Amino acid sequence: MRKGLLFILSFFLFSCSGESGEQSSSDEPSATPVAGYEVTLQDLSRTVSASGAVRALNIQQVGAPFSGIINSVFVEEGDFVEEGDVLAKFNLEEIEAELRRAEAQFREVEQRVSRSRALLDREAISRSEFEDLEAEKNVSLAEKEIWETRYNLGEVKAKQSGVITMRDIEPGSPVSANERLFQMENLSRLVIRVGVSELDVIHINRDDSVTVRFDSFPNQSVEAKVRRVFPAAEASSRRFIVEVELEQNSNSTVRPGFMARVLFDVDQRNEAIAVPSEALLASQRGEEFLYKIENDSLVRVDVETGVSRRNMTQILEGLSVGDVVVGTNPTNLNEGNRVRITEWIE
Repeated sequence: MRKGLLFILSFFLFSCSGESGEQSSSDEPSATPVAGYEVTLQDLSRTVSASGAVRALNIQQVGAPFSGIINSVFVEEGDFVEEGDVLAKFNLEEIEAELRRAEAQFREVEQRVSRSRALLDREAISRSEFEDLEAEKNVSLAEKEIWETRYNLGEVKAKQSGVITMRDIEPGSPVSANERLFQMENLSRLVIRVGVSELDVIHINRDDSVTVRFDSFPNQSVEAKVRRVFPAAEASSRRFIVEVELEQNSNSTVRPGFMARVLFDVDQRNEAIAVPSEALLASQRGEEFLYKIENDSLVRVDVETGVSRRNMTQILEGLSVGDVVVGTNPTNLNEGNRVRITEWIE
């Protein structure tokens, strides 16, 4: 009987001591698990993409100098020509005949002027008669030079080196004066013209570096530079034209007509102190703050923010590189809470 009473008494005392231990341990604050973020420098530059077609910087339209019949064509699309090469030749039979007539007429008038000078010296003719004859000579000379010029223009020559990209004539084609015969392009300098909004063009300047990607080569990109920014917006689209020049020989397979996408880094912020935007969710209207983790406890830090891009927010004042903050879900936390980092946000 005594052993039974002792057992019951011992069990009762043990139970009381156990409850007292549990109560004392619950008085100690437990650490709340949080996701930590170490403050680093981020690139928060804004990128704008605009599309346009590749074109040669120098495009020349070769037109007909006069009306006539094309006798011969010596080039076709894709041919590279040097400055001075003959591209086509007119039928010059009529011009040659007119030139021979003008040359004969000039020689005849020149002989008359020579004889009249001797007569003038002997005062056999008046000064005015001699001057009239000299004027006739000048008119004859001008006509001869006109036909000589037309004869020389009968051979259509390249005014610059380049590639023939269009040929609009065939042998025997009748053409009118100034009608286009060929189009030539200098492929050593290629440009892309794209339209950007007024909100973006203010951040784009001449000689800015840009990245260009081509639909034909989706996994490749080339570097280019802004050559010029047009001073006024297009009336129809209200967009400003920006001309980008590809680096010379950057990609020999790029051709006029290829579609390209130009990437502009506008409002550059290459080395911005930034945190995940979720770190600021505890902020209320009129205040911006987040929780910094120091010695496993939360410290409220008031901050001044900048731009927010790609789920990151720029911190202008309040943090330094290397600080550790609560990266997500800070709304149920308070300053002084003990925390433990269970995961890191990259």
